Amino acid sequence: MNFTPKKKYLMNFIVIISSVVIGICLLSIFININQVFDFIKNIFSILSPTIFSFIIAFLLNPILNFIERNIFNKIFKNKQFSTLTRSFSILFTLLFAFLIIFLILIMIIPQLIQSLSTLIDNTPLYLQKLEIFINDIRTEYPFIENFLKNQSENISSSILSFKDVIIPYLTNFILSLTGGAINIIIFIKNFLIGIIISIYIMMDKEKFIAQFKKIAYAIFPKDFAQFFLLIGRDTKYKFTRFISGKILDSFIIAIICFIGLSFLSIPYALLISIIIGITNIIPFFGPFIGAIPSGLLILIIDPIKSVWFFIFILALQQFDGNVLGPKILGDCTGLSSFWVIFSILLFGGLFGFVGMFIAVPVFAVIYSLIKVFVEYRLETKKFPTDTEIYKNKKHKDFF
Repeated sequence: MNFTPKKKYLMNFIVIISSVVIGICLLSIFININQVFDFIKNIFSILSPTIFSFIIAFLLNPILNFIERNIFNKIFKNKQFSTLTRSFSILFTLLFAFLIIFLILIMIIPQLIQSLSTLIDNTPLYLQKLEIFINDIRTEYPFIENFLKNQSENISSSILSFKDVIIPYLTNFILSLTGGAINIIIFIKNFLIGIIISIYIMMDKEKFIAQFKKIAYAIFPKDFAQFFLLIGRDTKYKFTRFISGKILDSFIIAIICFIGLSFLSIPYALLISIIIGITNIIPFFGPFIGAIPSGLLILIIDPIKSVWFFIFILALQQFDGNVLGPKILGDCTGLSSFWVIFSILLFGGLFGFVGMFIAVPVFAVIYSLIKVFVEYRLETKKFPTDTEIYKNKKHKDFF
């Protein structure tokens, strides 16, 4: 007698087996979480040129569209010349991008070199000022010197123990500098390869998008494929709005910082403004990352001006966070302050500086996906989706 299982039993069996397999996989990942992160980092390291190429193509795409639509589409009106139109548009896009970078560099680099050379030349003078400052404190506040004399034995033992700690640390620091130089060379190599690959991406961008849609409709049901493509458009919008807006915001902040520091006669105004502008790209933590080393540099030169510097930077960041940033970016991410901090810490720990830069838009997409899923599940269970209702203690019947 042949036994033919019913379809629902077969499906239940498949679901159970799949759940067990997925559970085992998740448990293995949790147990070997460090190895998993190392594997992910290695994958990202290998794919760095390709990742750079997509980033470059993504950032240059608005310029490419403008040049192609307003210049070469009018010159080569016949569709037979579409390849020629795209080729010239890419060429002029790259030339425009390199021209902008070149103009920025020729304005900044000479001043930057001058600031760094002045800093190096004046280092003995700054150390002498620091010594005078310490002696003045000892003269004005003799109880500090008496306290240090009473604690001389403890200080000596602490210095000896500190020496045992600092020597290995300095060795590791020197090795890290060597590794950093190698990483810079690797970064430049990957970036140059990324530029070459980005040309091919921009050349056939419509074809890549069409293939992406084709795969989505082939794998998923129609409704889910459309939802998947909608998420893709939302991701593109969030990234474009955030990255372009943040770069513009940081550029404006760097200019305002330079004007303000010059007015206050703060030394190395251009160098510090560049540092503030670059680190300002990182949300929330960026201002602190740039201001602390800059403030310490000014403290060595002129302690009073370092106080004015921190007051100015605090006011500048308040202006950026409450006026300029919201004006340029708006609420393009939809994340609260907690999730912004959480995403930066998570992605920064995983992928370093680049992770801190992309953390907010990437996590905003993940957050929106979770939000859509939660609201869909609540609607199927006929529960309200408004968060404010769940704050109301009177509505306990929902749970």
